[in-house]
Amino acid sequence: MKKLPIILLISLAFIIGIGANIFINSSGEPQITESLSESVMDLPFMIENRDKVSLKDIEFKEMLIINFWASWCEPCKKEIPELNSFNESLDKDNNIRLIGVAIDDINEVMSFTKEIPILYSNLTDEKNGFLLSRHFDNDKGVLPFTVVVDKSYQVLHKFYGEITEKDLLNVVK
Repeated sequence: MKKLPIILLISLAFIIGIGANIFINSSGEPQITESLSESVMDLPFMIENRDKVSLKDIEFKEMLIINFWASWCEPCKKEIPELNSFNESLDKDNNIRLIGVAIDDINEVMSFTKEIPILYSNLTDEKNGFLLSRHFDNDKGVLPFTVVVDKSYQVLHKFYGEITEKDLLNVVK
Protein backbone atom coordinates (compact mmCIF):
# COMPACT_ATOMS: atom_id res chain seq x y z
CA MET A 1 0.00 0.00 0.00
CA LYS A 2 1.24 3.50 -0.78
CA LYS A 3 2.04 6.18 1.79
CA LEU A 4 -0.76 8.58 0.80
CA PRO A 5 -3.69 6.22 1.57
CA ILE A 6 -2.11 5.32 4.92
CA ILE A 7 -1.65 8.98 5.81
CA LEU A 8 -5.28 9.64 4.85
CA LEU A 9 -6.42 6.65 6.92
CA ILE A 10 -4.45 7.83 9.94
CA SER A 11 -5.77 11.38 9.59
CA LEU A 12 -9.34 10.16 9.24
CA ALA A 13 -8.99 7.89 12.26
CA PHE A 14 -7.73 10.80 14.38
CA ILE A 15 -10.62 13.01 13.24
CA ILE A 16 -13.23 10.31 13.81
CA GLY A 17 -11.66 9.22 17.08
CA ILE A 18 -11.89 12.62 18.75
CA GLY A 19 -14.41 12.32 21.55
CA ALA A 20 -15.26 8.69 20.79
CA ASN A 21 -13.62 5.34 21.32
CA ILE A 22 -13.59 3.48 18.01
CA PHE A 23 -12.14 0.15 16.98
CA ILE A 24 -12.49 -2.06 13.92
CA ASN A 25 -14.38 -5.26 14.71
CA SER A 26 -13.63 -8.64 13.13
CA SER A 27 -15.95 -7.91 10.18
CA GLY A 28 -13.94 -4.77 9.40
CA GLU A 29 -16.58 -2.31 10.56
CA PRO A 30 -15.84 0.62 12.89
CA GLN A 31 -17.46 0.19 16.27
CA ILE A 32 -17.82 2.74 19.07
CA THR A 33 -17.06 1.30 22.48
CA GLU A 34 -17.39 2.38 26.07
CA SER A 35 -13.85 1.35 26.91
CA LEU A 36 -11.16 1.38 24.27
CA SER A 37 -8.70 0.03 26.84
CA GLU A 38 -10.58 -3.24 27.12
CA SER A 39 -11.59 -3.61 23.48
CA VAL A 40 -8.15 -2.81 22.04
CA MET A 41 -6.71 -5.94 23.64
CA ASP A 42 -9.22 -7.99 21.63
CA LEU A 43 -8.52 -6.42 18.22
CA PRO A 44 -7.84 -9.15 15.65
CA PHE A 45 -4.45 -9.33 13.94
CA MET A 46 -3.05 -11.78 11.41
CA ILE A 47 0.15 -13.65 12.12
CA GLU A 48 2.58 -15.22 9.66
CA ASN A 49 0.43 -18.31 9.02
CA ARG A 50 -2.62 -16.03 8.52
CA ASP A 51 -4.31 -17.14 11.74
CA LYS A 52 -5.99 -14.43 13.80
CA VAL A 53 -4.75 -13.46 17.26
CA SER A 54 -5.23 -10.58 19.65
CA LEU A 55 -2.74 -8.87 21.94
CA LYS A 56 -4.18 -10.87 24.85
CA ASP A 57 -3.01 -14.06 23.11
CA ILE A 58 0.67 -13.05 23.38
CA GLU A 59 2.34 -14.80 26.30
CA PHE A 60 4.89 -12.98 28.44
CA LYS A 61 5.73 -12.86 32.15
CA GLU A 62 7.20 -9.42 32.91
CA MET A 63 7.49 -7.05 29.96
CA LEU A 64 6.21 -6.93 26.41
CA ILE A 65 8.06 -4.77 23.91
CA ILE A 66 5.84 -3.83 20.97
CA ASN A 67 7.46 -2.35 17.87
CA PHE A 68 5.03 -0.71 15.44
CA TRP A 69 6.35 -0.59 11.87
CA ALA A 70 5.43 -0.71 8.18
CA SER A 71 7.10 -2.16 5.10
CA TRP A 72 7.31 1.25 3.39
CA CYS A 73 8.97 2.92 6.42
CA GLU A 74 12.73 3.41 5.86
CA PRO A 75 13.66 3.89 9.57
CA CYS A 76 11.65 0.73 10.32
CA LYS A 77 13.77 -1.21 7.82
CA LYS A 78 16.97 0.12 9.36
CA GLU A 79 16.07 -0.92 12.91
CA ILE A 80 15.01 -4.51 12.15
CA PRO A 81 18.57 -5.95 12.39
CA GLU A 82 18.91 -4.24 15.81
CA LEU A 83 15.60 -5.75 16.92
CA ASN A 84 16.60 -9.18 15.60
CA SER A 85 19.84 -9.01 17.59
CA PHE A 86 18.03 -7.85 20.72
CA ASN A 87 15.49 -10.65 20.36
CA GLU A 88 18.29 -13.23 20.16
CA SER A 89 19.63 -11.97 23.50
CA LEU A 90 16.34 -12.55 25.34
CA ASP A 91 15.77 -15.58 27.51
CA LYS A 92 13.48 -18.17 26.02
CA ASP A 93 11.19 -18.23 29.09
CA ASN A 94 9.19 -15.24 27.79
CA ASN A 95 9.99 -13.08 30.82
CA ILE A 96 10.56 -10.28 28.34
CA ARG A 97 9.09 -10.63 24.88
CA LEU A 98 9.48 -8.61 21.69
CA ILE A 99 6.77 -8.51 19.03
CA GLY A 100 6.26 -6.45 15.93
CA VAL A 101 2.95 -4.91 14.89
CA ALA A 102 2.93 -4.16 11.18
CA ILE A 103 0.60 -1.33 10.25
CA ASP A 104 0.41 -2.79 6.80
CA ASP A 105 -1.23 -5.37 4.55
CA ILE A 106 -0.36 -9.01 5.30
CA ASN A 107 0.76 -9.62 1.70
CA GLU A 108 3.12 -6.63 1.87
CA VAL A 109 4.55 -7.94 5.14
CA MET A 110 5.05 -11.46 3.78
CA SER A 111 6.84 -10.08 0.72
CA PHE A 112 8.93 -7.72 2.88
CA THR A 113 10.10 -10.46 5.25
CA LYS A 114 11.48 -12.44 2.30
CA GLU A 115 13.89 -9.55 1.69
CA ILE A 116 14.52 -8.56 5.32
CA PRO A 117 13.94 -11.47 7.72
CA ILE A 118 12.29 -10.68 11.05
CA LEU A 119 13.22 -13.13 13.83
CA TYR A 120 10.45 -12.28 16.29
CA SER A 121 6.67 -12.65 16.16
CA ASN A 122 4.66 -10.15 14.15
CA LEU A 123 1.03 -9.17 14.20
CA THR A 124 -0.34 -7.49 11.10
CA ASP A 125 -3.35 -5.28 10.47
CA GLU A 126 -3.31 -1.78 9.06
CA LYS A 127 -6.38 -0.39 10.85
CA ASN A 128 -6.06 -2.24 14.13
CA GLY A 129 -2.31 -1.66 14.28
CA PHE A 130 -2.92 2.06 14.07
CA LEU A 131 -5.57 1.89 16.80
CA LEU A 132 -3.34 -0.17 19.09
CA SER A 133 -0.48 2.27 18.53
CA ARG A 134 -2.78 5.16 19.41
CA HIS A 135 -3.93 3.32 22.54
CA PHE A 136 -0.29 3.16 23.69
CA ASP A 137 0.07 6.94 23.36
CA ASN A 138 1.47 7.25 19.86
CA ASP A 139 -0.44 10.50 19.54
CA LYS A 140 2.05 11.68 16.91
CA GLY A 141 1.35 8.80 14.49
CA VAL A 142 5.11 8.17 14.21
CA LEU A 143 6.64 5.01 12.73
CA PRO A 144 8.56 3.26 13.95
CA PHE A 145 7.10 3.49 17.42
CA THR A 146 8.14 1.17 20.23
CA VAL A 147 6.42 0.76 23.56
CA VAL A 148 7.37 -1.33 26.58
CA VAL A 149 4.44 -2.47 28.73
CA ASP A 150 4.10 -4.46 31.92
CA LYS A 151 1.82 -7.46 32.56
CA SER A 152 -1.16 -5.08 32.99
CA TYR A 153 -0.32 -3.40 29.65
CA GLN A 154 0.68 -0.19 31.43
CA VAL A 155 3.25 1.81 29.46
CA LEU A 156 6.70 1.72 31.07
CA HIS A 157 8.69 3.29 28.22
CA LYS A 158 8.00 4.56 24.72
CA PHE A 159 10.26 5.48 21.83
CA TYR A 160 9.31 7.60 18.84
CA GLY A 161 11.43 6.79 15.79
CA GLU A 162 14.23 4.34 15.19
CA ILE A 163 15.45 2.34 18.18
CA THR A 164 18.67 0.42 18.80
CA GLU A 165 19.50 -2.78 20.62
CA LYS A 166 21.37 -0.67 23.19
CA ASP A 167 18.22 1.44 23.85
CA LEU A 168 16.24 -1.73 24.59
CA LEU A 169 18.98 -3.31 26.71
CA ASN A 170 19.02 -0.17 28.89
CA VAL A 171 15.27 -0.53 29.45
CA VAL A 172 15.22 -4.20 30.40
CA LYS A 173 18.21 -4.17 32.79
